[in-house]
Amino acid sequence: MAKRSSTRKTYQAKKKSSSSSKRGKGSTRARGKRTRSKRGKGWQESLNALLNGTVWGSLLLVLALFTLLALLSPSRGSLTNWWLEELRVTFGVGIYWLPVVLAVVGIYLYLNSHEQTDSFTFPRLFGFLLVWGVLQTTIHLLAVGDQAVLPERSQAGDYGGWMGWVVGEGLRAVFGQGFAVVILALLAFGGIALMLGVGFADLGALLVTLVSAGVGFIGSLPERWRQRGSGVIRIRPSRWTRFKLWLKGLRRPRIGVPILEDEVNGPVSTLPPDPALGQPRARVEPAPPTVRIIGSQQTTWRLPRVEDILDDFGGGDLTEEDLAERARIIEETLAAFGVPVTVVEVNKGPVVTQFGLRPEYITRKVRGEEKRMKVRVSKIQALANDLSLALAAAPIRIEAPVPGRNIVGLEVPNQSVAMVSLRGILESEEFRNLKAPLRICLGQDVSGRAVAASLARMPHLLIAGATGSGKSVCVNAIICSLLFQYTPDQLRFVMVDPKRVELTGYNGIPHLIDSVVTDIEKVVGVLHWATTEMDRRYKELERAGARNIDVYNARRSAEGKSIMPYIVIIIDELADIMMMAPDDVERSLVRIAQMARATGIHLVIATQRPSVNVVTGLIKANFPSRIAFAVTSQVDSRVILDTPGAERLLGRGDMLFMRPDSAK
Repeated sequence: MAKRSSTRKTYQAKKKSSSSSKRGKGSTRARGKRTRSKRGKGWQESLNALLNGTVWGSLLLVLALFTLLALLSPSRGSLTNWWLEELRVTFGVGIYWLPVVLAVVGIYLYLNSHEQTDSFTFPRLFGFLLVWGVLQTTIHLLAVGDQAVLPERSQAGDYGGWMGWVVGEGLRAVFGQGFAVVILALLAFGGIALMLGVGFADLGALLVTLVSAGVGFIGSLPERWRQRGSGVIRIRPSRWTRFKLWLKGLRRPRIGVPILEDEVNGPVSTLPPDPALGQPRARVEPAPPTVRIIGSQQTTWRLPRVEDILDDFGGGDLTEEDLAERARIIEETLAAFGVPVTVVEVNKGPVVTQFGLRPEYITRKVRGEEKRMKVRVSKIQALANDLSLALAAAPIRIEAPVPGRNIVGLEVPNQSVAMVSLRGILESEEFRNLKAPLRICLGQDVSGRAVAASLARMPHLLIAGATGSGKSVCVNAIICSLLFQYTPDQLRFVMVDPKRVELTGYNGIPHLIDSVVTDIEKVVGVLHWATTEMDRRYKELERAGARNIDVYNARRSAEGKSIMPYIVIIIDELADIMMMAPDDVERSLVRIAQMARATGIHLVIATQRPSVNVVTGLIKANFPSRIAFAVTSQVDSRVILDTPGAERLLGRGDMLFMRPDSAK
């Protein structure tokens, strides 16, 4: 019995333990479910808090920036066009301050998520949005007046958009136009009070104070003017006014036509003595003759005389015996190599002397028969180094053939360089017989004759060469040639000198439109001004029915009106400008070179680095007139002249001039 009872108790104990273990497992599962549900609920709350604050605020800020850039961008894509069109339909003209609204709301959400809204509270945000809504509705009501409009009109973006139409038309339908405006004013008043964080009474008192102060100030203005009327008010003139006064002072006649000798040395007229003073008055000398330009009614200019300013220089020291000796050496040297020639002419120039060679005939056997054949030009060119050795002169240049002649030109450097004076060119017959506007002096050719050209016929000039080869002297000669012929009423200059050396000395002359530009960053603006002035002149010519500036000035002069002056833009160094803004500079220069001839605007550009990056293809194509001084390589010569030759120049002021009608 005892054994059975113990067995039964053992079984019951095992059963209880098994049931308790089952209950334990069930309770463990329940606790696990409750823990997982709490963890899931906490993750969702954190995500919601993050999305409600930081993320939404950041998105609104990004959206505000995107909208602002879309409004300011000159070129838009399909996405920006769609976005702006939707905003314009919704908010109308309020689209322009919508980025501010989005940014304010985004900042509030971001600060609120970080619990940093102590000063920027929700009532302030609500007041800001309320004022914005009132502004949208007011724009709609004021734009349409008493007439109701269809929603399509508001959606077009003319008024307050869909938002203004909904609120405005709703208030108009319920309260009418007048009461709607009053309600909007009260709402705006309340919104401003919420934004400032003050009560209605304080805001009203502030408005009353501001209005009373404004009325009092306006009412006191007449009395203030009466009190100041008796005194002298000293006002400092503006910068532009001071510049005009300074320029007017420069326009006083200083140099020009001198007083004639018979007027100076002639009898001096004196006035009879004043009986009151008993002493003779100061003598009155006759005024020198003046030149008044037709069409200039307010300014009297005097052109200077060349002989009063410039000096003349003599020629070189080569004699006829020296030239004959060199001609003999040339003939003997070529004959020694089986190339017989005859020196038919000698042209003595300031830097080089040109010997005109006429190839002779040689006898050769062709198929057993003797035939006389003329010497080939290529054989003469191949003996250039031998001629240089025989003449003890380097480098020599062979021009085969001379343009328009049946001779070969051999240019030999002179032992001493003769000075070419600007006065000699200005007084030469070649310069005086040139009947064209804007005549400029270039120098002397290989025969010693003066070379002059018309900048108006070129119509633009490109000058290139190595450092110290004579570019700046050429530019100064061109400027002085024009200053001796034209007054500031007829010609104006725009000078650009990034090197700050060559052209800064011209500051102060009345021919300058502005001071010499030395800042590279201002050059693009100067060229842009030139294109704008060109367009303005074309419109003026169109209104006057004139084809070019010469016809226009002739008509204006006949009518006694002021003429349109020529404008010459001089750039001393193109390489520095092209390094700064190559695209803008090239575009402006090409446009001026292509179109500005009829308006009287001409370009003179000089550079010491004639590379393809500086003298581009477009620039070279629009500058048919070019001057090449000595360069370092044949490549540079081809860039300037499209042909070799400039690399063999001496570099002592000698140059190659390519006219606009030249074949080379």
